[in-house]
Amino acid sequence: YGPVDSRFGYGGGGITILRALTHLGIEAAVNPSYVFGPTYVVANPQDLPEDAAVQVNTRRNWVPEWELSHCLPDAYEHWKISRRVAWTMWEMDSVPDGSRLSEKAPFGDWPALINKHTERLIVPCRHNAEVFATCGVTKPITTIPYGLDTELWPYYERPERDIFTVVLFGDLTVRKGPKEA
Repeated sequence: YGPVDSRFGYGGGGITILRALTHLGIEAAVNPSYVFGPTYVVANPQDLPEDAAVQVNTRRNWVPEWELSHCLPDAYEHWKISRRVAWTMWEMDSVPDGSRLSEKAPFGDWPALINKHTERLIVPCRHNAEVFATCGVTKPITTIPYGLDTELWPYYERPERDIFTVVLFGDLTVRKGPKEA
């Protein structure tokens, strides 16, 4: 569950996760709708590489036994799933907790949502694991770094130089640090 759409950061990650599961021979299906703020976004199989597009499930009322929720925790309440593993991240030293941070970005109380609606949390780095645990997540936390699709982003040997390029991926919001970049 989550966006599988190249227009979103999580959506690009969702495509990569789906491709990886498919490559590993793990059967997966994408629930085609995703709550994005006040609206629903529908997964578009044409936006997916062929090996991932075959996994999109078009049954609107399909409820899986297990769900990998690769999205923000405020979406967990929208679907009643018997077993959920959450996969999310946050770029700051504290997560939205329904108070101070939520006034600027109304994401809800993440530790409470994770503790109530999931069996496990997956994060991409050790810093995230420490932050979520410190902020009150009591569910088991697993660190799985995001991979890099070398078909999309091949490595190029470049000569050493004094000038370098900073690439900032995602929304240009305060938590992404565009000013600092």
